[in-house]
Amino acid sequence: MPSPRLDPRLKRAKRSSHDASFANLVSGPRTASLIRESISVAVAMIIVRALSERSWTEWREMRLAALAESPPAFGSTLAEWTGPGDLEERWRNRLRIVPLNLFAELAGRAVGMASATAPVGDEVELISMWVAPEVRGHGVGDALVEAVVSWARTQLVARVGLDVRESNHAAIALYARNAFVDAGWAGEPTDAFAERRMVRELGLA
Repeated sequence: MPSPRLDPRLKRAKRSSHDASFANLVSGPRTASLIRESISVAVAMIIVRALSERSWTEWREMRLAALAESPPAFGSTLAEWTGPGDLEERWRNRLRIVPLNLFAELAGRAVGMASATAPVGDEVELISMWVAPEVRGHGVGDALVEAVVSWARTQLVARVGLDVRESNHAAIALYARNAFVDAGWAGEPTDAFAERRMVRELGLA
């Protein structure tokens, strides 16, 4: 697919995009306009693809990065998946037993991940969601959530559910923006890492 044509005003920004933000190049209202345009181009380049067991090395690399960067967001720990636990068969098995495993790529680089469980009753569970810090707020999370929801529809379930730490306000905002609603505590609210349950009814959105 040919690369999108950029406005000539962005030429200077394009040359420096890997080293500086647009705000460092110009100032004032025009800067905000250029930033919005550049983000629109970036969002258009987000690609979500499914991984197979053969992609276990890619999955391993991003999963370890996620566990290192956001340990409270996951039920597993970095220690559990490194050292003696860092086994090829274990990584392959993780991709085998979970039916949907997704990568999001932005400008050709893997920057996010998400998975979904097999249906239980009328519900699919969204799990293992993570977006690299440097691209948060650029639509990567939205693309991953929508891909999970689209897959869930093919499973003929009524809803998609997930658990999210009460303190993770950015994630809660992401899910709310994508039509998930709060369904109460996922466990005991007195737990050190209390989680909220959120669900999206597929018949409503």
